[in-house]
Amino acid sequence: MSESNQLFFQLLRFALGTEPDCPKMTISEWKVMFKICQEQCIVAFVGDALDRAKDVLVEPTPEARTEFSHLILKWMGSGLRCKQINSKINRDCIGVSRAFQKAGFDSCILKGQGNAMLYPHPFSRTPGDIDIWVRPRMKGLDMDGMVREIIAFVRKMDQKAEISYHHVECPPYQGTPVEVHYRPQFLFSFLHNRRLQRFFACHADEQFDHCIALEEGEIHVPTTVFNVVFQLSHIFNHLFHEGIGMRQLIDYYYVLQHLTDEERQHDWGKILKPLGLHGMLGAVMWIFTEELGMEPRFCLVDPDERRGRLVLNEIMLGGNFGKFDCRNRFGHGALGRNLQRLWRDARLLRYFPSEAIAEPFFRIWHFFWRCRH
Repeated sequence: MSESNQLFFQLLRFALGTEPDCPKMTISEWKVMFKICQEQCIVAFVGDALDRAKDVLVEPTPEARTEFSHLILKWMGSGLRCKQINSKINRDCIGVSRAFQKAGFDSCILKGQGNAMLYPHPFSRTPGDIDIWVRPRMKGLDMDGMVREIIAFVRKMDQKAEISYHHVECPPYQGTPVEVHYRPQFLFSFLHNRRLQRFFACHADEQFDHCIALEEGEIHVPTTVFNVVFQLSHIFNHLFHEGIGMRQLIDYYYVLQHLTDEERQHDWGKILKPLGLHGMLGAVMWIFTEELGMEPRFCLVDPDERRGRLVLNEIMLGGNFGKFDCRNRFGHGALGRNLQRLWRDARLLRYFPSEAIAEPFFRIWHFFWRCRH
């Protein structure tokens, strides 16, 4: 691991509270840390922790201190903007949820603002779009019927709304992008995906009934136990699809921190192996214990160093959703994107064979699924 990455993880452990002291760095190193935090979409989260830091600049010159002060002001400014955006998206989540409820749908906000409430300082999490899981209250609909009902409702607002296997893109709400999910997530392996969808269906009622309070109202969000499976499947899917960033792992870190002792004692291996997620969880456990300083008692399965090193390398090279991954670019057209996915499948084949083998076949199947819907 490079020296800059070592410093980054030391800084991240300080932000998480698993290490008491903030590392001392030169102004050049602090600039690198700011850049990495930007790429990983965690500027505000780390900046929030810097309020506790003292004497973290090793260069005593007036020029270095002035430059460092400017950098910290920039860092704090990013945190203030993050707080303002979080406050707006909280209101938007309430508004979107109420709109769907009035239209006859149950709703549940996935990830996003529900995740933020697990953080020690909720407004320090960098927000994204609104992912809302909905289902019609109409009785007697099978899954295919629910999908068609939801797509038809959204297309009343936008006739050209893009659809995929698990969501349809809704027109922005007050400027905030919205994705309407009929399935929380999916896997490429047809067998594992069928089991995952069965898990979601079996636990859906509890998620649509689980409320939390925001500033100006309530929203429904998944339970922590549900998030152990759902958010892991989200991380796993994005490892193959676009790439994942440290923000997604920090989200998952706080999910684990909020499990009760009884919930932590579940046989998570037995739950996750049939879904093909056991190896990914082992990789995440290794990253959490070895690089983020998590206590081993919070582990749900044994850490997997081999897969953990791979996933960590993908995170650090790609940044948030793989936007900064410069490896093996094939262009931005349809052909280039498909070649890029095949290359990623080949790279991950040794570590996650079921998903890597299934991904190209799922893509072909998905093309016909979209045509049918």
